[in-house]
Amino acid sequence: MTKLFNSAEKLLTRFVCYAIVGWIYEEVLWILDEHLLVNRGMCLGPWLPIYGFGGLIIYATLYRYSKRPFPSENFNLKPLLVFVIVSVASAAIELASTYLMDLAGGDFHSLWAYDEYAINFQERIALLPSLQFGALGCIILYLAQDRIDRFVNSDKQSTTRVRYALCAVFLVDLIVHLIIGSNYTENVIMAF
Repeated sequence: MTKLFNSAEKLLTRFVCYAIVGWIYEEVLWILDEHLLVNRGMCLGPWLPIYGFGGLIIYATLYRYSKRPFPSENFNLKPLLVFVIVSVASAAIELASTYLMDLAGGDFHSLWAYDEYAINFQERIALLPSLQFGALGCIILYLAQDRIDRFVNSDKQSTTRVRYALCAVFLVDLIVHLIIGSNYTENVIMAF
């Protein structure tokens, strides 16, 4: 039972880490584009669950592959290939999420819509954001994943407490907002 709990805690911690990275990414983009700080998430905390799911899927399918040497002697195509795969996977995850939101009675337009992008599919996904997600996925896989792994796998008692607290706060926030609805209202926190 302890082994199952530890595995679940590590999985949830990874999920929360990716969700936080996604929240930071969204906030930075929003600040650069709109010069506004807006909590883009459905929850109060600094996390976007869709990035948690996407991060877990990309980690499970590509992390080991991204670390292996590529068979080409002349040119290393691996980062480019990983970028393309992450871009396509991100688009698929985002598209599936919009349909799941529709099925659940929600409206994905309340969180995002790509009507302003020239190349989009039903305003659900668009080429430029998918390419940006591909770049973000590569940054995580090649630059941040080792740090996330050290945090997740640390046996230090203080780090373990931080992980437990982070996961508990996330779960409470998520459950509350699944019951009462999304926090996101485009309310400006700060203008720049």
